[in-house]
Amino acid sequence: MAAEFNVAKAEHLLAHIAHWAFYALLIILPLTGYLGTSLGTDFGIFTIPTFKDTALFAWVMDTYGITWEEFEGPMDVVHHFVGKWIAWGVVLLHVVAAFYHHWVRRDEVLTRMLLEK
Repeated sequence: MAAEFNVAKAEHLLAHIAHWAFYALLIILPLTGYLGTSLGTDFGIFTIPTFKDTALFAWVMDTYGITWEEFEGPMDVVHHFVGKWIAWGVVLLHVVAAFYHHWVRRDEVLTRMLLEK
């Protein structure tokens, strides 16, 4: 006998994956942005040095024998790929799911999302 496909379980699983993808993006994008830039950040009260000026990057450079230019390029590629393709894909899927709930399932998910304060 073939296993039955359970739509409710699939929707639940996809919702969990999408939410965890958003959490991962909240970590990956700032981290790769910081690691791949040579600009420090001055908040007035405190500053964050560039990654290339940290002891951790000095260790990476000594251990793996790479220069800042060799490190920055791939990190920038990862940051831009995740930001342009993965993040927008997850956002698009989230929007599609909201409209699916509104127009196909006809439940109150989209209404609750728009009216919650």
